[in-house]
Amino acid sequence: MPVALNPLPDLSALDVTALREFGLSQQQRLRSRETEIENLKLLVMKLKRAQFGRKSEKLDRPIEQLELQWEDLEASAGSAVPSQRVRETTAATHKPVRRPLPERLP
Repeated sequence: MPVALNPLPDLSALDVTALREFGLSQQQRLRSRETEIENLKLLVMKLKRAQFGRKSEKLDRPIEQLELQWEDLEASAGSAVPSQRVRETTAATHKPVRRPLPERLP
């Protein structure tokens, strides 16, 4: 889900009222993005808890999609540290690939 970036206006050309409105609109966008990130985190946690029950294999794909959406939102907000943590957590939950058996074994 790509996020479209609006170009910033020339802040030196704006009057006090326009600057205040711009600041409030940016603050509102930030709050809505933070709320969406928190909702995605809660949903991922809920799905991970349900992952150990019956039909848990069907939940792996939606969890990964939500984590990617969460990473995209955090990256677009300029916060790369939490998305790195998600990648590490995701990598830690996957089983390692098995190496082939030695050739000396039948």
